[in-house]
Amino acid sequence: MTVSDTPVSRDFLVRFAAYVGVLLAYLSASQGDSLTPAQLGLFVAAAGWSLFLERRWHRLFLPAPFKIALISLGAAAFLYFLLRRFSLPADGVANPIARFLFWNAIVFVLSRSKTEYDLWTLAIIDLSLFMIAGAFVQSERFAPLFAGCLLANLVVFARLSLLRCGRAGEVERRTFGLPLFQ
Repeated sequence: MTVSDTPVSRDFLVRFAAYVGVLLAYLSASQGDSLTPAQLGLFVAAAGWSLFLERRWHRLFLPAPFKIALISLGAAAFLYFLLRRFSLPADGVANPIARFLFWNAIVFVLSRSKTEYDLWTLAIIDLSLFMIAGAFVQSERFAPLFAGCLLANLVVFARLSLLRCGRAGEVERRTFGLPLFQ
């Protein structure tokens, strides 16, 4: 196990379900945005890297300082797009906010050592994107995309509980007598 190898980083299903949830959340909030195809392409490339290629290289792909720099760059772009649309009606700010949240999700997908906190962050991004979609976008796709994202997040956290605690009723041999002494 390398320094950047965590149970979450090794588990395909938990990461795949988390990425599907983010994708569905972004699709609900990004209607009419001209940058959607580019961001979707970048997200699919980042998710493909995370799911299929990053385990082959043991060096960190996205160290913490670079991750912080990318989030700061995303914040600067967010402010730029937001200030450009400041004179627009309230629904004009939905796309810059959705872009910023989705950019942060892409940065988390690219970070090498994935932990439970990254999954919680992605779930919070999902929730934020759906709040934007419900408040500003209000399309007929909201309910099915929300249901799909909810199912994906249930898979994420059910799988995460299995990674952390094991299956119910299973006791490791080396800890079998431990409850007697506690």
